[in-house]
Amino acid sequence: MWLIALKAIAGNVLVAVSAFGFGTWLSRFLPDSFSRFTRLVCTTIGGFGLLGLLLFIVGQVSFHRTTIGIVLATGVTSAVASKPWLWEFTMPIHKIPAAIVAAVLLLTAFGGLAEPVGDWGIDGVAYHYVGPKVWLREGIIRPIPDNAPTSYPSLVEVVFGALRAFGGERAPVFSAVWTLAFFLAVAVVLGLRCGLSTRGAWWAAALTATMGALYQGSHSGFVDAVYAAFILAGIRIGFDASEKKHFLAFGFFFAVSPLLQNIWHSSRCQRSFCALRGAAKTGKSFR
Repeated sequence: MWLIALKAIAGNVLVAVSAFGFGTWLSRFLPDSFSRFTRLVCTTIGGFGLLGLLLFIVGQVSFHRTTIGIVLATGVTSAVASKPWLWEFTMPIHKIPAAIVAAVLLLTAFGGLAEPVGDWGIDGVAYHYVGPKVWLREGIIRPIPDNAPTSYPSLVEVVFGALRAFGGERAPVFSAVWTLAFFLAVAVVLGLRCGLSTRGAWWAAALTATMGALYQGSHSGFVDAVYAAFILAGIRIGFDASEKKHFLAFGFFFAVSPLLQNIWHSSRCQRSFCALRGAAKTGKSFR
């Protein structure tokens, strides 16, 4: 039992470090006004999306443990080369909201070490977990007959495949701990950018963590919280974007979130945000 749990945890550490490493490729596209904490959050979330994208592309040819390992090793190498100890930052901790967040993450960690169970009425079992399992068995990413959602796999499901390859079947479930943590971290950085004090930002994270609808979409194979984190991180970048490279990063975060369904919805959402941002800066109304 403990060996299975340790394998799941180790697999998650490997994928998380690799995601951070790929995120360092995006760091140069982020606004210079970002604090180290904000840069770390956006870098890791963006790296998660970039890792999923690369695994999906490679998986069209080969989705074996060896090829997945090569991709993950590339990310880990980038993480080490970025000298992560230079990313040190200070963040005041407020005990009560921090305790609430810690309790939610601890509960998620314990639940994440359990074996995934359920029937075909549960999305996580029906395709979020089944897709990666079959892709690994077949050694290639292809639609599963009579399972339409696997015809358009999300980047999170592809990362689930990497987690399963190196952490076993419980690793994708356990990943909810750190993906939820980074969603809450985005809530903190957005709160700070919108004028909240550090105490207010911590309470924003605590209240968000206890929202039933959000929590339901962040564990047991549900991937909505990860998609929402992409969007919120993109919005955070959009608030400070002033150069072309910043807007490239802004567009990337929106593009990797399937919550926007297609390119038309994604571009419309970005145009709406830019219009709102421009109106807020100029104080003028807009149509």
